[in-house]
Amino acid sequence: MPYPQHSKLLHAFQQWKAKAIARRRQIDMLNKRVNDLMESRDAWKTEAQARQGHIAELQEENRRLKHSALRSEKKTSGTL
Repeated sequence: MPYPQHSKLLHAFQQWKAKAIARRRQIDMLNKRVNDLMESRDAWKTEAQARQGHIAELQEENRRLKHSALRSEKKTSGTL
């Protein structure tokens, strides 16, 4: 006669192993998702920083042009 306890232990082990495999797959899937999201976030961050730098350059150029226009306006109004 086979040992009933052995059968229960084997069944419990098989269930544990199946759950462990499923958890491992889920963890791997979630880690991949996290990595994808981090890469996407970093790409957006880099793009936003580049655009912010471009905006700063344009604002500086705009300030210089306004200053230059004011000087030109003062020169022309002073000579009339």
